[in-house]
Amino acid sequence: LLGGRYTDKAFGLGVINGAMIITGMTESPDLPVTSGAYAGPTLTLADAAICADLFHPANCLETFVARLNAGGTDFDYITYLGDAMGDFGKGIAVDADGFAFDTGTRWNGGTARQAYLARLTPDGSALVYNNQFSGLFSWGYGIALDSSGVAHVVGSTEESSIAVGPALDPDHNGEADGYYATFDPSGNLDYRTYLGGEADD
Repeated sequence: LLGGRYTDKAFGLGVINGAMIITGMTESPDLPVTSGAYAGPTLTLADAAICADLFHPANCLETFVARLNAGGTDFDYITYLGDAMGDFGKGIAVDADGFAFDTGTRWNGGTARQAYLARLTPDGSALVYNNQFSGLFSWGYGIALDSSGVAHVVGSTEESSIAVGPALDPDHNGEADGYYATFDPSGNLDYRTYLGGEADD
């Protein structure tokens, strides 16, 4: 089990040499962060008491990343991503060197959701980068890495004019369209296209 006193959910899983990298969201201020982890909770005990109610603000969410050893007997690390409250991880992948690549959405402090891509060191002690790559109302859902270190990310967005490069579908068609994007090994956006029709995708 992995969690604290309130709601915790795991959404994404990556595997390297039998070890598992997990991402998700927590509303617990006492998720058991390991020694040397990059970040602890932004959520305070006072915040958590509000978040424990059935109807609570969306900014109660926080992203966590955890690495479970190959034997499934202990966590190599458990860390928060250190963003302000309101973010959650959805998809994660891990490269041959053990770096974890996490995508999801973060709250911008207003009403908007913005997709992000973060890269975490193999021991969970530092972020290489944590890049927001969208404007308003975007989510990152899934990620895969290729042998060149390029990250391939899919998600959903209500943003217009997001196409980068010779996009397969350059036009925003529905309220929310799917997207496919690629990022170079430094986390820079290389390519992005819409994937969608007239309705929500």
